[in-house]
Amino acid sequence: MVPPQHYDHVIFMFSFFRGVAGLIPRPADASKVRLIGVANFGAFGPARIPWGRASKVKEVYSHDFSVHGLRKSGRLLLDMKFIDVHVHLDKLKTPFEEALASAAACGVTRVITIGTEPADHPVVLGYAKKYFPQVACTLGIHPHEAQLWSEDVGAWIRSKVLSEDAEESRGIVAVGEIGLDYYDENGARNLPSKDIQRNAFRRQMDLAEELGLPVEIHTRDADDDCAMILNEYRGRVTGLLHCFTSSMALAKTAVDCGFDISISGVVTFKNAVALREVVQFLPLSNLHVETDAPFLAPVPQRGKSNLPEFVLHTAQFVADLKGISLDELSRATRANAKRLFPKLSMDES
Repeated sequence: MVPPQHYDHVIFMFSFFRGVAGLIPRPADASKVRLIGVANFGAFGPARIPWGRASKVKEVYSHDFSVHGLRKSGRLLLDMKFIDVHVHLDKLKTPFEEALASAAACGVTRVITIGTEPADHPVVLGYAKKYFPQVACTLGIHPHEAQLWSEDVGAWIRSKVLSEDAEESRGIVAVGEIGLDYYDENGARNLPSKDIQRNAFRRQMDLAEELGLPVEIHTRDADDDCAMILNEYRGRVTGLLHCFTSSMALAKTAVDCGFDISISGVVTFKNAVALREVVQFLPLSNLHVETDAPFLAPVPQRGKSNLPEFVLHTAQFVADLKGISLDELSRATRANAKRLFPKLSMDES
């Protein structure tokens, strides 16, 4: 028997909604392939992932993924794949290798894990270095930690992006998570001052421009200042506003300035009426989906710790809002990600 470390691929058998079985075509050399489980993944289709990421999580594939509630046609969509453009792998409650394998089995074949402060930068960079192209990363200072921004931090990020070690530099696809957060109810959050946040935001936009990288922006209760800074960098920096929950006016400004919008599970929440209107407005060419896991799990998983695979719930909800199929949204969001993050490898052949 060929030992696991020599298996080139993993094959999954899927049972259909009505009990019909499907199987990925076997490669020419079947001796290097192993069938490791049977699961009911509905319309999400099979996935191939390296054995090293799956051998530790065989039990995942005994689950019935009909709980996703997204099965509509009972047919297997082999080409329907998604990218979670914003996840915090280092904060997941589920071991991240299990989370990656389960996500890949559901068709979430790429994730971008996010740096937020100097302490987590080596961690997310390590994930990207080891697991690229399935995992890429961003490096930046979150507005909650804006006081930690310094030219030394910028120099460290620059050194990693420009590193001669290709395995280190290739997986850094953006500067982020950067931006502004002025939500501080009753002063209980003890956030950095607005001046400190704006300075860190601008300096990191400068860094992104210098390095030719896009940005991932966090903005909350700071629409006017965010719009002002987006306009300052119009035509110089591009990127996306992640987990968007702001106003229609800011969405229109962002798109006008050449930025994209990423939608999280918040859109599925009952009170997210204004956000759903934003989604209906957004051009499909400017749209992404994300989890922001482990935070903000979408309905019907709300209340649980979020996982990259749950992006499928958000994707289905967004597709319904846009009046398109899940497959069409898959193709559009992958094309958008490939355009926005040129370093992101989408070749899964």
